[in-house]
Amino acid sequence: MNADTFLIPFFPPVAKEKGISDTEIGIVFSAFEFSKLVSYVPNQAYLPLCIIVRMIAGCGSACIVVCGMSILLKATSYSNSTIIGFTWSLMILAWCVSIFINLFTGPSPLLDFIFHGKQ
Repeated sequence: MNADTFLIPFFPPVAKEKGISDTEIGIVFSAFEFSKLVSYVPNQAYLPLCIIVRMIAGCGSACIVVCGMSILLKATSYSNSTIIGFTWSLMILAWCVSIFINLFTGPSPLLDFIFHGKQ
């Protein structure tokens, strides 16, 4: 089961209401499969592509933070320092939660050592 399974029943009627043609709907659905085909890379190119993808994701994350702060600063009447402090506090909290979740759900040498005595 892939992500298209959930999109197939809902997307076409909504897209039709927005004026998108059948051809354009087909392009949307085929883009997923095309990206899976293109994403197959040989072993030598895997690490550089991973680094590039992470760099792009970092740029996107920075853009979201800047846009979110700008919207909050424009839309609220609180002082700038209150908004910035609140936003950064939430970001640090989310970062700590993600580290905690990854510590106990992912493969972890620390957990192997604690629970099994393996090094």
